[in-house]
Amino acid sequence: MLLNSFLYFAWLTITLPVVVWGLQELAAGCGKNGKHCISRPPDCLSDPKLCTQIATVTPAASGVVHVHIKAKGSRLKNRWIGLGFSEDDNMGNDAVIVCFHNETTTAAELSYNQDHFNLGSAGVDQKYLHPTKTKGEDDTIHCSLDLYKKLSVKEHEFDLSKPHYFLFSSGPLKTGRIAKHDKLPIVSIEPYVFP
Repeated sequence: MLLNSFLYFAWLTITLPVVVWGLQELAAGCGKNGKHCISRPPDCLSDPKLCTQIATVTPAASGVVHVHIKAKGSRLKNRWIGLGFSEDDNMGNDAVIVCFHNETTTAAELSYNQDHFNLGSAGVDQKYLHPTKTKGEDDTIHCSLDLYKKLSVKEHEFDLSKPHYFLFSSGPLKTGRIAKHDKLPIVSIEPYVFP
């Protein structure tokens, strides 16, 4: 038992700095100048070295917000991270940005949560989302993009200049498709507005 504890501590000591590098810069300025953030674990923004996933949304040009979604850790190939925009604090009827990394591609796509199921990006007009950077490796998923504040997804209208909660989750890709999240979704404490 003592050996297992020692090995776990040694693993944390060696891997933790590698896991969190890059998320600290993304967390800087959260809650200021209209920049809103959500993270895993949910309380790590006060000490970003403890974060494994962060999503930030910042006002950009007129009618646009800039979104960063980033995760650091091990075994991130064939995984997705999603940031949803919801009028309430529950999953369902939400616009979702999915950042994924499969065997050959890292990309960001717009998708839709219907009830407690993500319908994926098939049939979703991607014209509202403009990726500026995507990167994926075994230990990193990062998508940076511009998103129109007014968008239509699966015949539902979204206006981010009105209050929306953030829903933040992640899970596996199975046969190239988004599978159900395998980590409990995190919901922002309050809704955010991007005037």
